[in-house]
Amino acid sequence: MQQYIATGWRMKVINFIGIIRLMIVFLIFRGLYVLLDKLVDLITGYSFIHGYRKERELASRSYQHSAHFVNIIGRFTHDIATGGFLKSFLLWHNKYGDPRVILKKDNITLQGTSYLCWSTKLYQVYSVFLSK
Repeated sequence: MQQYIATGWRMKVINFIGIIRLMIVFLIFRGLYVLLDKLVDLITGYSFIHGYRKERELASRSYQHSAHFVNIIGRFTHDIATGGFLKSFLLWHNKYGDPRVILKKDNITLQGTSYLCWSTKLYQVYSVFLSK
């Protein structure tokens, strides 16, 4: 696994703020995002992370709609051992679909016991390098 070493302005930001403080800021931001998601879901029935309630109910009843496709809009980890935990990601719901679509792809990564991460290009999901 490749290790990302920050250089230039990124290193200055990390040195100025500190990696632990950056992690705390990310976790606070993620907590606010999850709280906002729950409030919006309660009011409108739509979750930024899980989609519409009707979609969720259909996904729980039907295998053909049980795969949850999400976009990763943010990620932070200070420890390579905990990098794959869901609390390290900011997720945005894309759609529910057939799990066979995912299983036919070559570039998927198991995220916990129920999350697979699939990239459209040959990106290493756990790579900490920034994509261009």
